[in-house]
Amino acid sequence: MYPRKPKTHLCFEKYYCQIKIPFVIYAHFDSIQVPLNKTRSAILHKPCGFGYSVKCSYDDSLSKYEDYVGEDSPKVFWEKITKDAAEIAQKLRKEVQPKTLTDDEQNQFNTVEDCHFCHKKLTARRYQDFHPLTGDFLGAAHYKCRSMPKVLFDIPVVMHNLAKYGLHFLYENLDAAELKSVFRFGDCGFMRTFSNFKLRFIDSKRFMSDEKPEDLEKILKDVKKKRLKKEFKKKAVFDLMKKKWHFPFYHVDQFEKFQEEELPGKNGFKDHLRNETISADEYEKCLDIWDKFKCKTIGDYFRLYLKCKVFLLEDIFENFRDVFLNKYQLDAAHYFTVASFSWDAMLKYTGVELELLQDPNMISFIASNIRGGISQCSKRHVKANNVYCSNYDKKKKSSFIVYLDANNLGGWAMSQNLPISGFTWLSKTDIKTLQNTISSLDENGEFGYIFEVDLDYPQELHQLHNNLPFCSEVMSVPPPSANPKSTSEKKVLNFYHKRNYVIDYRTLKQCLQYGLELKKVHRVLKFKQSKWLQSYIDYNTKLRTKARNDFEIKLFKLLNNTIYGKSIQRSYNNKNSYNSLNHNISLDKPIYAGFTILELQKMFMYEFHYKHMVSKYGDKINLLYVDTDGFIYEIQTDDYFKDIKTDKKLLKLMDTSNFDAKWDIPKRNKKVVGKMKNEYGSKIIQEFLGVRAKVYFLDVEGEEVKKAASVKKYVKHKHICREDFADCVLKGKQITRTFFETNSEKHQVVSRKFVNRVVLSPGDTKRFILPDKVNTLAWGSVYLKKYMK
Repeated sequence: MYPRKPKTHLCFEKYYCQIKIPFVIYAHFDSIQVPLNKTRSAILHKPCGFGYSVKCSYDDSLSKYEDYVGEDSPKVFWEKITKDAAEIAQKLRKEVQPKTLTDDEQNQFNTVEDCHFCHKKLTARRYQDFHPLTGDFLGAAHYKCRSMPKVLFDIPVVMHNLAKYGLHFLYENLDAAELKSVFRFGDCGFMRTFSNFKLRFIDSKRFMSDEKPEDLEKILKDVKKKRLKKEFKKKAVFDLMKKKWHFPFYHVDQFEKFQEEELPGKNGFKDHLRNETISADEYEKCLDIWDKFKCKTIGDYFRLYLKCKVFLLEDIFENFRDVFLNKYQLDAAHYFTVASFSWDAMLKYTGVELELLQDPNMISFIASNIRGGISQCSKRHVKANNVYCSNYDKKKKSSFIVYLDANNLGGWAMSQNLPISGFTWLSKTDIKTLQNTISSLDENGEFGYIFEVDLDYPQELHQLHNNLPFCSEVMSVPPPSANPKSTSEKKVLNFYHKRNYVIDYRTLKQCLQYGLELKKVHRVLKFKQSKWLQSYIDYNTKLRTKARNDFEIKLFKLLNNTIYGKSIQRSYNNKNSYNSLNHNISLDKPIYAGFTILELQKMFMYEFHYKHMVSKYGDKINLLYVDTDGFIYEIQTDDYFKDIKTDKKLLKLMDTSNFDAKWDIPKRNKKVVGKMKNEYGSKIIQEFLGVRAKVYFLDVEGEEVKKAASVKKYVKHKHICREDFADCVLKGKQITRTFFETNSEKHQVVSRKFVNRVVLSPGDTKRFILPDKVNTLAWGSVYLKKYMK
């Protein structure tokens, strides 16, 4: 479980990931939807066909496309792709003669100071390094670097939504013996090994988040759609094929219908699972495609549909590879997820060397106290009343609902001093000395500390801190004092005294500053600290500022945010095989960094709330809702926008780049890490309804913003409204809806209709809801006594 010596430090070592993988396969599976009963309340997704494109990066003549339609498509897929992969492996083994160096290349070889492969200083002896498949000169290298393999025999197969869909079609057709060659990597993908090559299946969704390739089409310039343009050369045809179009899955519920010689009516394109159908214009486009490509059967039309899906996926992912190679000099195709890519990109960019913990007690000390972010709803209903509201009542006090979000909070935390090396337990004598100087510990000093302490929460703070208590804990809710049968555990902000609480020294200083009382220090872990992550965070933030579209903005932010998750990842959580072989498992990540990042994020949010907002507005401000990086406030003030404009201290803390010019507020701090930003700019939030953490409603100038964790997106957007949230919060009603859910059952993908499934329920175990159903108290509050019987 623990790193084996001499693996005591972590640094960038995957230099082979700098080499572009020569062959990548892009694949797509689809299925017909076979009703399992007359009412269509259960539907089997039966694989009906696939398409895949072999993309060669160094010789496009070696690229090819294959497809197939039929009941045995998974079986045929394995036959075709293993045959093509075997041919690829054979090509990869044929090295070509190195090309003669040009004068410029010879001069570069003679004068360059660093190895092109590991980027470290060259010694007196340098060697020419060539690409084994093209013979092209790569650069000067150390002997060891030149000898490293530049071509790996694992061939990536990229599929979108592989983990929840295509994977099951592929597994269903593998027998017990074949399954022994399959290794799962969580929900990231899987690898199947053969005698002389490996097929490594990647889920592109782990790079694109919730985006679909057809949705990303609009942000990818036509010039980047190389595969689509190569296939559909005429501009009119290309313009038709590059955008999303549809296949009549509702109509084609048996294989015989692929032989039909015309498309069904518009109703045949219905999405039965969502009870939606296509528009008249979309249907006309389908007919136009049928005519332009002279389709004779629905099967012909389906093959064309598959081809577009595959080529669009290829163009999107190849664009990923180009961007990542250009910005980070790493090929994304080497990785299962954008998180694993970003982790290596960080190690490479920073050149950091991180100490890996060897002491099991240190590992347990940190790992068992990683508590995650904070999220709660503390006041459940508020209507704004100000001159900008449509229903303004001048007889009532002026109030605003304000949603503030921290710009890249994770990036801010990762830019601070983090542990890096020199971990040691302090002696009792050293602890006693340190305990007397906690308030004066230098946050920018050479050393940092993680404390294990006992803290008391004074009752006189319970009213002031009710909506945002310090020191979250994972605890049973409701607590045993309220419900002896409680079994659910959640991260809760409460007023109970803290015992053996593990906390970063900066967060501890903050808690003591705001009134918590230190009773005892049990243990202290000392370490060297530095801002080793800051340069990588700043680099991605700069790229995000220059991003050309919303997707790139999300992507460069994601590259930063995933670092935290990787820092606390344990490798044995992600590797599962279907055989009984024992695999070496190791704790090879700096979990101390993840722990500290979380502590600093919370410290930032508490500092902004208490030092800036509460100190400015006093009892005129009410915290309605808090999430990891955002606050929703009710503020009683004549004009919140004038407050920002006239308060220089507040303006300095804000990103005002999304305010309309009419407010005459200086535009400052666009996307600057650690600045607070109005989530909806200068739009007026007129109402807030909060059910619990991750479940709330906002009326933003008539636009409904609905958050409902675990509820299907289409159900949330189309089948839940403001009245449902109001009934849930104010009347205590349970809101139900009927909808389909798609899951796998022994690797068969089945959609089942769930009737009257609960989508909103009024309870919130993280807080005690008062009889008015609006206000709440934190658990452990002294004011709970009169309500508890």
